[in-house]
Amino acid sequence: MPIPFPGMNPYLEHPELWPQVHRKLMNALAETLEQQLADRYPDRYEVRSRQHYYHVSGEDSLVVGSPGLNWGNASKAQPVGHDCQQRINPPQPLFPATIHGATQSGTLPISAGQSSGQSVGYSSAQSAGQSVGQSVSQSVGQSSAHNTSAHNASAHSAKGPISVLVPVPQRIYETYLEVVEPDGEVVTVIEALSPKKKRHGRGRVLYERQREAIFGSDSHFVEIDLLRGWEPPSIYGPEESGDYRMLISRSEQRPRAQLYTWHVMETIPLVALPLSGHDELPLDLKAVVDRACDRTDLLVNYQQNPLPPLRHNETLWLESFLQEVGMRPCAS
Repeated sequence: MPIPFPGMNPYLEHPELWPQVHRKLMNALAETLEQQLADRYPDRYEVRSRQHYYHVSGEDSLVVGSPGLNWGNASKAQPVGHDCQQRINPPQPLFPATIHGATQSGTLPISAGQSSGQSVGYSSAQSAGQSVGQSVSQSVGQSSAHNTSAHNASAHSAKGPISVLVPVPQRIYETYLEVVEPDGEVVTVIEALSPKKKRHGRGRVLYERQREAIFGSDSHFVEIDLLRGWEPPSIYGPEESGDYRMLISRSEQRPRAQLYTWHVMETIPLVALPLSGHDELPLDLKAVVDRACDRTDLLVNYQQNPLPPLRHNETLWLESFLQEVGMRPCAS
């Protein structure tokens, strides 16, 4: 059973846990919508699970293909293979305090050696007035210097190698949902944000373009943001604080849209998912989150503080809450 947080479970945002949570969340949301649509609008709508896939190298992410992007003038999607094995990057700094700007890739300085044409020592045609003693003395000095240099190089190599990471290209998949009519017309697109869509960089830029393609189409758009880190995607309006957000953009009301926000100590608001015409579907995101949490709860360590860290008053609240539900021992 999931722990009864009033709203979002902040432990699910941990960078090593979130990719799994994202998949579980979208699966739980798809199953919930399918059941509700079958009960309320039988044979009217279908839920399709789609995938973006990203080419990842180090911390840089790039959306390179998105099947089903048939909104407006979006380009034809490339097919996604099903034989790719997903790999996970090593832990990396993922929070706003360290990556507000674009990631810079480091390069190792390489010392330039002497060119092959550069003279080392003396020419074989020495001056006739030069003494043999000078030549011998210089040769001995060069030999000593060479031996000293070789000794220093040997001492340096004895320190052993340094463990580093290299930017290995990978392909990572992320799921989004479409509600479609029997003829295949996309009625509503549902996205749950990930760090790749919120961090500054090419991944965010291309996600913003995808949003614009949807905003220029006849499809409704629902954007779920359950990550406290990073800057939310672009909207225009009054400044509204909140740890989590949900955007409901009805095609017939654009450019106006509805933005719901809430803090970690607050309940997740109930919303109406827009469909064709006057059709709509109540969406209890809290129930969906609990359904996903139920599948990942054993992976969570509630004895530690969540990542990203909470604010001071929220940390005090979390300590009291976990003690109340028996997940942390009370202070003696």
